Amino acid sequence: MPLVTQQRFDLFLSYDRTDSEWVHLFVRELLKESQSRAPGKPFTTWQDTKQIQGGQKWYDEIKRAVRRSAIFLAIVSPPYHGSPWCKEERRLLLEPHDGDLNGLKVETEPPNSFSFYRFLKIVKAPGPDNTHESFLSELENIEFFDHADKYELPLDSPGFIASIRRAESTIREYLNLLGNQRQALYIATVLPELLAEREELRNQLADSGYNIRPKIDLSAQHSQKLRDNEMENSTTAIFLVGGMYDSFLKMQMDTAQKFRKPMIFWIHPERSKEAGPAQHNLIDQIRDHKDLPRDTQVLGGVSIREMVQEHLVSVLSSSKEERPAPQMAGPQKLYLLYDTTLTEESQEANRLNEMLGTKLTEVFGERNKPKIVRTPSDGDHPELMRISNGVILFRKASPHPDEWLNSYVKDVTFSQAMFDKNPDFRAKAALVSHPERLAWSKFPVIGYDEGFSPQTLAPFLERLQD
Repeated sequence: MPLVTQQRFDLFLSYDRTDSEWVHLFVRELLKESQSRAPGKPFTTWQDTKQIQGGQKWYDEIKRAVRRSAIFLAIVSPPYHGSPWCKEERRLLLEPHDGDLNGLKVETEPPNSFSFYRFLKIVKAPGPDNTHESFLSELENIEFFDHADKYELPLDSPGFIASIRRAESTIREYLNLLGNQRQALYIATVLPELLAEREELRNQLADSGYNIRPKIDLSAQHSQKLRDNEMENSTTAIFLVGGMYDSFLKMQMDTAQKFRKPMIFWIHPERSKEAGPAQHNLIDQIRDHKDLPRDTQVLGGVSIREMVQEHLVSVLSSSKEERPAPQMAGPQKLYLLYDTTLTEESQEANRLNEMLGTKLTEVFGERNKPKIVRTPSDGDHPELMRISNGVILFRKASPHPDEWLNSYVKDVTFSQAMFDKNPDFRAKAALVSHPERLAWSKFPVIGYDEGFSPQTLAPFLERLQD
């Protein structure tokens, strides 16, 4: 499983084939270092010589792998600069961002914010006039060559080992920051007695790349809609508890329960001793998990720093791996999955979208009907796979072989394993011309032609209602 669970791979390796032997050794040593630093959590990598099997269309596979990897790793050497295929891999990487490298830029939260790119240069050899320095100069270099003779470092040399360790450390830091950004942590508003501790907590978590909410200090004077929105769009709610009773803190706890958010508490070890009757009862309720979700956690630590370093980080790391993917706010989501690169296919999908909208209103009612979501307007493919309740795989075109269809059938079939989707879709269906080509499918396949009627989707919609 990749460390950034929203992606299929942690690393995509782009390199010239003349460097294959060196790249093989580099990856071996990188993964060995990765395993030693974090047993059980090695990086997942994609290389075309390793991943592509007979019968697969390599270009489509490379395109998907480039766009489903968290970090693009370029193995830079003199041949790399002249490789047309490496150039094409970079084009595929930047194409969704209109060719702008800044589309790969990631910025962490204030106050100690910094930025990095999801594109890293591993410099095997510099080339004439240190070409690697002018090549995408904004990117970070990790050098594996001797500055004296410009040749790559021997595998067992201290310099190579040091560069491997730096590469592993940099990659792991970036992957952790990318993964943490997907976690929106609601840090509850507190009374003045705990303002310093709350600020320290926000800063420490922001430095680790977490998305901190709310951006403003909420109060009971803010609208319920705003307070609900901040909580609903968070993955976890964190509460600091002191010695003074705070009715607004209790209101925030109730809101977290309303949206079934995991709740984490830290009770100040000194100020809690000064609690009055009302606060004492609240603290007892928290410690006993009385009327609170079963997964509520009360963390120890004599200070915020100790609580974060010795308890909270591991709790959030575990929840990132185990917690079901969050659903988007609002109604159910029905993902209409089709090939957006084909104009005629997109036009037919628009027609199908209108028919589906009418049918959904008929079955669910205007207020409760699922929202139809599509790429790219509602998110990218991995995101929509994770957040949707149902999926219709649509394919009117019928090229032979149909690599697009074969690939996305696998995505839908194995959605739980490939996208960490738990629970899985309530309903899955393929809507295709010539349905016999998917006779082996593990989910329903429905024929699509000019006379198609949405009524044929009745069993699918019944499952979506369950």
